[in-house]
Amino acid sequence: MKLKTQKIKSKDYVAVNERVRAFRSHPNFKDMSIETSIIDMSGDRVVMVAKVLDSEGLIRATGHAEEIKGKSGVNATSFIENCETSAVGRCLGFLGIGVDDSIATYEEVEQAIERQEELEKKPNNLPKKSKYDPLPNSSKIGELSGRHLEELNLDELKVVQKFCTTEYWKNAVAAEISIKKGDGIKQADLDWESDG
Repeated sequence: MKLKTQKIKSKDYVAVNERVRAFRSHPNFKDMSIETSIIDMSGDRVVMVAKVLDSEGLIRATGHAEEIKGKSGVNATSFIENCETSAVGRCLGFLGIGVDDSIATYEEVEQAIERQEELEKKPNNLPKKSKYDPLPNSSKIGELSGRHLEELNLDELKVVQKFCTTEYWKNAVAAEISIKKGDGIKQADLDWESDG
């Protein structure tokens, strides 16, 4: 069965309704069913899973989706329904329907582009850019885990410095200490204590 596609940035994507039509009409799937459920719903966010089950109740494919209630567009009034549709589209993609070019559906890509454009229009809503990755989770640095070096004061940087074990973090912390001190990098900043 040939499925209709729509182009986004010169790539073909199949819409969810085309995948559902193929699933319902192709003889290979005649004894299969689609089941959806909400995994998490908190505040204005919903996460759903869709499953394709065969005649014996065995799961043949799954697909997940997340949606946030919006102030305009389809997610302003129907974010749960939209999430279910997205989960079904991904699930049918993982079953092999309409995946010549992508697992992502036309709607999924279109929404992602719209969200990105919205973020670009509102630069204050963009996450803060950091020149370093967030600090890795480590019991040795406790509550400093996950933070960016730019957020730390000099004393906190010195705590992190004691436990640096990779060149990346050694150099990053040394550079940030130098910036916080307001001077060039000194040899003392490059003398590392390491836990191994």
